[in-house]
Amino acid sequence: DMRTLDIPLFASARTQFGFTWKQWAALFRAFGLDLPLAAAKTVQTRCEGSADGGVTIEWTVPTFDELAACGTRDELMEAKFALAYLNTIYDDDGNYAPAETPVLSESYLSTIAHPLPGMTIKNGWLDPRSDHTRLHTGTDILAPARTPILSATDGVVLYIGYMAIPGNYVVIEDPYGYEYHYYHMNEISTFVHEGETVEQGQVIGRVGSTGNSAAYHLHLAVISPDDVYLNPYDLF
Repeated sequence: DMRTLDIPLFASARTQFGFTWKQWAALFRAFGLDLPLAAAKTVQTRCEGSADGGVTIEWTVPTFDELAACGTRDELMEAKFALAYLNTIYDDDGNYAPAETPVLSESYLSTIAHPLPGMTIKNGWLDPRSDHTRLHTGTDILAPARTPILSATDGVVLYIGYMAIPGNYVVIEDPYGYEYHYYHMNEISTFVHEGETVEQGQVIGRVGSTGNSAAYHLHLAVISPDDVYLNPYDLF
């Protein structure tokens, strides 16, 4: 319409998405072939000027989180889970990253408690899963069905939901920015709600075998503030 009125248009150079290959791969995991449409939806334009002086169009580019959040809840979680996985398994050049043992202070470690007291934590870190198509980025704790799961830390409930691999899950962020992921719960938790503050030792769900699971157990995963999985077995 502006062209038909002979209003001059000026467009600033479109800023390229500054995403890493891991971020693009994580987003593709979430959106598949709909990724270009999702990206287009999140790019915003801002116009300045008038018919007298011409109109300048400026482009804004979303962050990874903004793009990941533009779809469904499942797509958001797929993107977040995939990015943390890729950050853990691969270096920036796409080679397997060397396994590292987290070095955390004694004061931080003192804030963590066992989510299933009396149950044995198994070290299954980086074991192959799904016909060797992915690696295990957590630890498993076997327990009878419907055993209460306790929050290992103080924190805030970020997400509650269901997905094909984790099954029914709860994600809690502690005061230091570490995320604690509790998977395969018996049902979608009604013990806590998203946005709620929880205390260490508070019941957040019950042990189940939902999702990609062959036995009743809790899969516990820990993601650092740098968006990398840590081996929970090392922490305990």
